Amino acid sequence: MNRTRPLTVLLALTLLVSWPIATTHAQDTPPAPGTTPENAPAETAPDAAPNAPAEGEARKGLKGIVIDREAGHVDLEAVVVLRDGEWLELLACTPSTREHESILTVSAKPSDIHLALLLLGLEPGKPLMWEHKPDRSVTVVPPTGPQVAVTLIYEHEGKAKTVDANQWVVNQQTGKVLAGNRWLFVGSRFEEFEGKRIYMADPNGSVLSLVNFGDEVMTRDTEVTKDNDDQAWNANTPVIPKVRTPVTIRLTPVEKPKANPDAKPEAPAGDNPQ
Repeated sequence: MNRTRPLTVLLALTLLVSWPIATTHAQDTPPAPGTTPENAPAETAPDAAPNAPAEGEARKGLKGIVIDREAGHVDLEAVVVLRDGEWLELLACTPSTREHESILTVSAKPSDIHLALLLLGLEPGKPLMWEHKPDRSVTVVPPTGPQVAVTLIYEHEGKAKTVDANQWVVNQQTGKVLAGNRWLFVGSRFEEFEGKRIYMADPNGSVLSLVNFGDEVMTRDTEVTKDNDDQAWNANTPVIPKVRTPVTIRLTPVEKPKANPDAKPEAPAGDNPQ
């Protein structure tokens, strides 16, 4: 996307002062699975923007997230909720949303994860979209966004173990491990509901998707949707630790974001991160 670094900074502040972000987290007041704009809860904005995050520390208000800009990654608190599932559609979701098709749940709110990646210097792309033509044909527009490597860190036999996230997923037909360990930061989308702008990954819980819902924070570089049976995924049970094992999901940009010495995360502005 052809945007300047100052614009990214302004967009980051959008999430702090202009978004209709709920004052409670997803795990505190879990929405119903598959929530849509028609039944999404109303949301309120915070009164003021907090200061920029300290390096390597959890930012106040961003529950379950640690931003380390010096090391260049974002860590998310997570837990294993499924290890022998079939028909996986996500690697990670939020509680009380899509656990039946996801290996992990994260404690962080999806819009807060979006904000953390903005503060790290990434600019979101767009989720997969369907363009309806005048002749009633439909064109699929693939997802876009910067690539992010996803690693999983957990304790095994008293020692910290780190694995690439794709190792926990296998192809349902071939039994082969998911190829590559790259996700795209697509940035979900907004919908209007009763005069409020809703960040759709928040009520729907889509954090790290294996298929394209069109509302996820991050997805694979693929045009596969939940309706494609030719590329279905299962959990790679032998390598996944037991249910309720705490896991840190580490998000690391594949290409280091360009630094801007004039960037000021405290600056006001904007309304839409996409």
